Amino acid sequence: MILRINKSLGPRFIFAKFAKFTTFSPPKTNQIMKLLLIICSILGFCAIVPFGIKFSNDYQVYSKGTLVSVRVISTNNTTGDMRFKLNGSIYEKNLVDMPPSLNVGDTLTLRYLNGHEDYFLSPHENPIYPDMILIVMFLMLSFAALYQAKKLTSNQKSLLK
Repeated sequence: MILRINKSLGPRFIFAKFAKFTTFSPPKTNQIMKLLLIICSILGFCAIVPFGIKFSNDYQVYSKGTLVSVRVISTNNTTGDMRFKLNGSIYEKNLVDMPPSLNVGDTLTLRYLNGHEDYFLSPHENPIYPDMILIVMFLMLSFAALYQAKKLTSNQKSLLK
């Protein structure tokens, strides 16, 4: 088919003729929003995995760990970072409630479980509630995003009827 250009009709005529032959239609706003909500819910569910692993390790140390004395090697009171020595190995921990009078060479009591070398807890630290709040928050946000995506789909179907 030969496309004739009628100059009296102008560019609108050319676009109208060209639009009939193309099958591309731009995505609707609801489709884009639905896709974004589904991606957000998938990312939320994926974020639960590392928090679940951290929660599991913290819970093991909290419930089965023993109190050990460690010797402080270096401290940074502004950030709360501390390096310490236990059984000849050097570890690092960020203490939220670091005493301001903590100096190099002091001994400090921490909760430790053999086999979980990267997880040390303060004697009074309870990690269960903050970790559970994060996991429940990500679950609720992910389910809310899926619910909104389903709601957009049902609204779109009702508009088509």
